[in-house]
Amino acid sequence: RVRRRAVDERVAAAELEERVVVAPSGSTHRVAQDGVELGHFPTLPGDQLATLNTGKHAYIDLPPTKVDEIAAMQSLKTGALFRFSCTAGAILAAKDPAPLAIYAEKIGLAFQIADDLLDLRSSAAALGKATQKDKGKGKATFIDFLGESNAEAYAQTLVDEAISAVSVYGDRATLFLQAARYVIARKR
Repeated sequence: RVRRRAVDERVAAAELEERVVVAPSGSTHRVAQDGVELGHFPTLPGDQLATLNTGKHAYIDLPPTKVDEIAAMQSLKTGALFRFSCTAGAILAAKDPAPLAIYAEKIGLAFQIADDLLDLRSSAAALGKATQKDKGKGKATFIDFLGESNAEAYAQTLVDEAISAVSVYGDRATLFLQAARYVIARKR
């Protein structure tokens, strides 16, 4: 069954205004704008939010039926958390967040694929949480569309692209590189 959820942009923007941090050099608007784009609202989970930038209502159909739909949904959920966490410092410092946004997008997707693989391959005891929940709910995963080995290879490609994105920082990117590699090497 397809669920539809409408979201009024003005209500969401009002909720966001209450949470905006004032930053130097006019960054407040940028953070607020990114918050709207990323769907960072306590009452708007990503699987119900398509976009808030239409000025009207936003809709998303569930469940996804293609890899790009899963990626788009993930981008509004886990990906949004990665994006905001990785770019907030640069935005508040009035620096270019683009390399970090690319990094975050790539590791966000790789994290989700790794999570799907762990869910398939591990036990509840090993993970410390129930497994096969998405399958039980009929939710599509990257593995459903790509297959297990292709999903694993795609996750590695995403990590490689994330590492490439932050290579502009040279030695200062060491922790980013370690975090990107950990995303797909983790066992939990």
